[in-house]
Amino acid sequence: MKFYYNNKSQRIEPIGYESFSVRETEKIAGQRVPNSYDEPESNYHNKLFSDPIFFEAYITNLERICNENYFNDFRKNVQKRLDEKIGLVSKEWPYRKFSFDPYYRNIELIRNNIELPKPFHAFLNSSTDTTLELSLAAVSDFPIELISLSINDKEKIDFDDLVLKPKTRNDFIEYKSIWLNHSSKMVKNVFIKARIPGSKNTFLIEVNEFPSYKSAIKVENNNQEGLSIIEHPEIKFSEFENVFYFSHRTIAVDKKYTIDSSITVRVLPGQSVKFGESGSLEVHGTLEMKGSEDNIIEISSQNKETCINLY
Repeated sequence: MKFYYNNKSQRIEPIGYESFSVRETEKIAGQRVPNSYDEPESNYHNKLFSDPIFFEAYITNLERICNENYFNDFRKNVQKRLDEKIGLVSKEWPYRKFSFDPYYRNIELIRNNIELPKPFHAFLNSSTDTTLELSLAAVSDFPIELISLSINDKEKIDFDDLVLKPKTRNDFIEYKSIWLNHSSKMVKNVFIKARIPGSKNTFLIEVNEFPSYKSAIKVENNNQEGLSIIEHPEIKFSEFENVFYFSHRTIAVDKKYTIDSSITVRVLPGQSVKFGESGSLEVHGTLEMKGSEDNIIEISSQNKETCINLY
């Protein structure tokens, strides 16, 4: 990035250059997502587009500009000056041809990019006469603003400034639990209305019934001592790969846990497992650990005895 100090506004401003806007826009700038939310962001564009106020204004103006009527008016306004410039360029490069067609193509590509088919998964974990427990997970490159929830096309519940972060590149989908109060006699036909922040387009996503992983996975404890690993506060479940994983980079094991014979637990590259004095792991199922030179897996323990027992 190049910057310029504007002595009138007394602000440093980025300078746009070499934009190559006529190239096909396969991905817009707002789709920059981090590798991990646990690491500090240093990339300028990522930091800029992670600002919610900037991003919302960006999407609003992106939709305003990506419109055939807007671009037709723009063409009329610049056509005379453009013809003069093309005439100057033709003196040195007479073979160069100019066309507006790629710009209209980019308008179509950008609109298709922000008109997502299904930006997040939504499941109904449980419900009572007064409350709902939802599990939501973004699966797109965009943050998703939740607007409202409807039940049986009658009751409407507004969300209070709730935005799902985009899915990170190098991680599993992570579900977020949400509890809502309701007054419907029967909880059926549940839909969530949502949008990309700043967008006029809205999505209507059906909330499907899906039991939480703790009831979906059959755990055979076989009278083993200790807690099942699915009771660990940082454990998550990926239904796509049918494996459990830890959501934090540093994993504290302060109690005795058991990996039952019916499940698989994966420790991700770059994670650190720290066993406390009373911490241990009894493995009857599958424990996967595969690091690399750049992302090693660290195991440490305050326990003098073996902290991982394999059966």
